[in-house]
Amino acid sequence: MRERIRKAVGTVAAARGRVAKPAALLSMLSALLVALFVAFAAAMSSKEPEWAFWLLGVGGEGAKLTVLEFFGIAMGGVVLAIQAVTAHRRAVAMEDTAREQANAVLKTEQGQRQERLKSGIEHLGQESSQMMELGGAYELFHLAQDDKAFRKTVIDMLSAYIRTNTEKPEYRAEGESEPPLGIQHLLRLLAEKEREEVNDVPG
Repeated sequence: MRERIRKAVGTVAAARGRVAKPAALLSMLSALLVALFVAFAAAMSSKEPEWAFWLLGVGGEGAKLTVLEFFGIAMGGVVLAIQAVTAHRRAVAMEDTAREQANAVLKTEQGQRQERLKSGIEHLGQESSQMMELGGAYELFHLAQDDKAFRKTVIDMLSAYIRTNTEKPEYRAEGESEPPLGIQHLLRLLAEKEREEVNDVPG
């Protein structure tokens, strides 16, 4: 008899690991718990629950106690299974929420970096103001520092900017002795980025 009880509890416990459809499983376990409670109450209220004796294959002195023990243990197993399924659903919900929040943060950060890239490009193109150009260069420089994915793009942009400006006649006139201040700053930034790229290469 005790072996049969252990098998019944094991069957219920095994259900805890099969939670492919938690909502359906939870409904099934709830219905099973109700059925076991009804059976327990019926056996408890009956002096000699013959149907339970027949169902469990028991008889003789102490048979009713064995029946009640069986239903009690079975109900306990079902309650544990319900708790496990509920905890699983809660954990899945928390995991989904955390994943959604992480994705939202990632999209926000990506959007901010795209805005920084756009702002840097716009300021770099302000030929009427050398300070704006330098500000744009530094914006792009710091963006490349924060996100390695932008490094090549930033270096290409700064290099293209230098090439475009050094080909102008006014630059050639100014740069006979040394490059203008703005170009010197950009060259320094490119040199720093080049050193960072070298340092990032595994030794």
